[in-house]
Amino acid sequence: MSVSPPDMREILRTFEDNRLLPNLFGEHHRNLSELESALGVSIFAHGNEVRIRGPEAACEAAAHVLDEIYRRIATGHVIDAGDVMGAARMAVARTKPDAPS
Repeated sequence: MSVSPPDMREILRTFEDNRLLPNLFGEHHRNLSELESALGVSIFAHGNEVRIRGPEAACEAAAHVLDEIYRRIATGHVIDAGDVMGAARMAVARTKPDAPS
């Protein structure tokens, strides 16, 4: 039996509109891979569900980024990898203890 460190977390997100997911995930899930690298989490997509695993603060940040990008796509914005990475950088900055509120 494996024991997870106390700060490890798993977050499940379910996205309603499957038609938006290719843009959210990126070609070959590139956007998800970029988020994994930037935030130090593991992201697993299956259908319209996304599981995010890792340190609690990083999981929260990744979930926030995915929610925000999904909202942008749902309202008609065109996003690219630069938008995803910019959102990830902002999320990383918010998770640092000395980040301004």
